[in-house]
Amino acid sequence: MYFFCSFVNFLFLAFLIGVSPPVAHGGNPQDRAGSLN
Repeated sequence: MYFFCSFVNFLFLAFLIGVSPPVAHGGNPQDRAGSLN
């Protein structure tokens, strides 16, 4: 069960980093929204 939870957490973090690189690298959501446009 512990390994399953850690695996899910890893996928969740990888998903967050994948969809929001500026935020993962210290940017803020405003910069991310500006870069999308």
